Formats: sequence, C-alpha cells, structure tokens
Amino acid sequence: MDPDISIMFQSPSSQGLSEDRVRVELSPRYNRRPLPQYEARIAESWSQRCQQNPWLFNGSKFRIHSASLEREESGEEEEEGGERRQESRVLLRLRLGLTCYRDFMGTNWAPWAAVLQQRGLGELGDSQAYLAEPLGVGAMLLTADDSFVFLKRSERVGEAPGKIDIPGGHPEPKAVAVGIPEESIQLKDPLRSWWCRSCSSPCWQRSETR
Repeated sequence: MDPDISIMFQSPSSQGLSEDRVRVELSPRYNRRPLPQYEARIAESWSQRCQQNPWLFNGSKFRIHSASLEREESGEEEEEGGERRQESRVLLRLRLGLTCYRDFMGTNWAPWAAVLQQRGLGELGDSQAYLAEPLGVGAMLLTADDSFVFLKRSERVGEAPGKIDIPGGHPEPKAVAVGIPEESIQLKDPLRSWWCRSCSSPCWQRSETR
C-alpha cells in the first residue's frame, strides 16, 4: 500500500453502514490548527499556484478529524419466557471541522507537509493537526455487466491532473449555506443533516449502476 495512505476506518460489515447508523459531530474544535509561521507560506503558495493555473479557485470543505465506532442502546425487546434484553447496534461517529481547498494545497500537498506532520505529532500528539485534511467522497461503481467505472482527471485540477480516478468529490458546505460567503460559513445543525444525506450512501454503502 502507498506509504502516504493509512486506513482511518473500515466498516465492520461488508454491506457498509446505512445513513441511520452514521453520526456527525461538527465543531470548530476539529478545524486545522494554524501554525503562524506557515500561514504566509500557505497564502504565497496558493497565489503562485493560481498564477500557474488560472482555473484553480478556493472553496470551503469539511475537515475530517477522526472516525470511530460506538454502540447505541436501542431499547428493550421481550424474549420468550417474559425476559427482556437490551438491543444495541454499531454506529459510526465522524468528527468534522471546516477547512478550504487553499489550505489543502498549502499543507497536505505542500513540500513541507512532512514537517507539519512531525511538528503536529511532537507538539500536539497528532500528526495531522496542522494539515487541512478535507473530507472526500468516492465510490467503486459496479455495472450490470461486472465492470467498474473509472474516469480521467482533468489537466486543469490542482492535484493529480490527468490521472485515472474513481467517481467522487467533496461534500460542499456552501451547498447548504446558500447566500453566505464561504469564509463566514458556521458549523450549525442544517450542515449536519445535509452532510449525512449527501455522504452516507456513496461513502459507506456499495453502489451499483445499470
């Protein structure tokens, strides 16, 4: 496996997790931790990228902080003989903050990304604390004739231009925060419910197209 890739979460079921089993915790606590001496470098790096590629534009993204499984008690059911037992089910909890594409290119994709990881681990006990870590959505699409769907990335994108990829993208906070400047978007309940609807199906369940 690519040494730059690690598995944060794997579904306990081969069928994935349905939307009602996904919980999203949105909080500014899960935003990227700024590192003052690097913020100017991030801005300068973005400016240079935009000059080289005028098709680039910034946009808000959800930041993935962590994911974990937990059990939820779902009430009591009566068994034969009159005895009662408490049922529980496994849930996935995602902890999300906000970030942006500019910060993604200036941290995760920057030449100094490894330095930020080392400092994050040493100073905060979290190698990803200073990285943007935008949440992505992807799916392996299986057709009725047992083939998978792939696509070729545009030559105008900021990362991996021209490479072969799977269908996917990013959940967009601005899609629900209509009329609000992206820099003013706040983490509120409407974002929480919209995120579950937009992400749970492609992320956690098997998709099939015909």
